[in-house]
Amino acid sequence: MNKKIGFIGFGNIASMLTEGLIRSKAIAPTNILANARNYQRLEQNCQKYQITPLANKEELISQADIIVIAVKPTDFADIKPFLIDLPATKFVVSLISGLPEKEYQALGSTKLINAIPNVCISVAKGIFITNQAHNLTDADLATFTTIFSKVGQIYYVPSSVLAIASTIAGCTPAYAAMFCEALSEAAVNFGLDRTTSYQMISQMLIGTANMIQQGLHPAQVKDLVASPKGSTIKGIISLEESGFRSEVIKAIEETQK
Repeated sequence: MNKKIGFIGFGNIASMLTEGLIRSKAIAPTNILANARNYQRLEQNCQKYQITPLANKEELISQADIIVIAVKPTDFADIKPFLIDLPATKFVVSLISGLPEKEYQALGSTKLINAIPNVCISVAKGIFITNQAHNLTDADLATFTTIFSKVGQIYYVPSSVLAIASTIAGCTPAYAAMFCEALSEAAVNFGLDRTTSYQMISQMLIGTANMIQQGLHPAQVKDLVASPKGSTIKGIISLEESGFRSEVIKAIEETQK
């Protein structure tokens, strides 16, 4: 697709999205522009991906067809004046989590969609939690879908559950990584080398996820493995005694406070 994407803000999440877009061939590097406060650092980051750094926001907005907002919520007020009543040929994708909708409504006629990604976009296996409330045209939405679905599954959710959906998609890669670390520690303790353990654990997660995606309930997957008096059921009982599931639920609840 011969569209130009311009990033306002080029921190971790913008870098990861850029990596995913290039890796998946959704957008050519020559069609990606970026602007950030620290221009010297921006130039260094852009050189890594062979994309174009721009020193001012006006130039980026004039050149880009799709403007991607990748700043902290507290910095949105600084860039809002540049986004008011943009031409109908352009639309904005906001990657910001937790920004009140009234902030977007203040942009007037500018077309905008809020799509919150997780870190897995960097390997084109991510998730976008996307607000159903947007003002993109059908053609704009088709463009958004064509490009961004190359780096992640797009889930459209109501505003009322945007926060919890973003948590489930965005925070949990860290929890899953901690689980992988714990499994590896146990494996190494019993003699398996670290590299092999991580390869096996990551493949196990991929396979288990595929089984659930294809329709098996998580409990069915568990029951397929847990035979009577077997080693798996002993481990399950130990996890239950330690409050494994309740602790996971508590962790999610903490993010919503």
